[in-house]
Amino acid sequence: MATLQMTGGITPVSDLKKVEDDLKVSLSKLAAGDDGPHYTLGKIYSATVQIVQGTKTKIVADLIDRNGKTKKCGVTIWSRPWLPNGIQVTFDCDGEPQVVRTHDP
Repeated sequence: MATLQMTGGITPVSDLKKVEDDLKVSLSKLAAGDDGPHYTLGKIYSATVQIVQGTKTKIVADLIDRNGKTKKCGVTIWSRPWLPNGIQVTFDCDGEPQVVRTHDP
């Protein structure tokens, strides 16, 4: 049976494959830019999705920086593909300032 999602409601994600794919695409696009950040995905622990002027996906994951250091981060991907640079990615990693970047869908 399909799970119905109410606009604005937060829903836990049980199948993390699409979340993983979306995060990898964002990490790759941002790493290709001059101001990064430059992370690869280690492991996803959990994710939720919310429909609000697009789709907002919140992820708790291990990200690996250029030096091979693993960081536990909260990552929010706010997807509004009808806008230029309509994907906003926010990184909240332990012990570091918040980083917000955008890229095209």
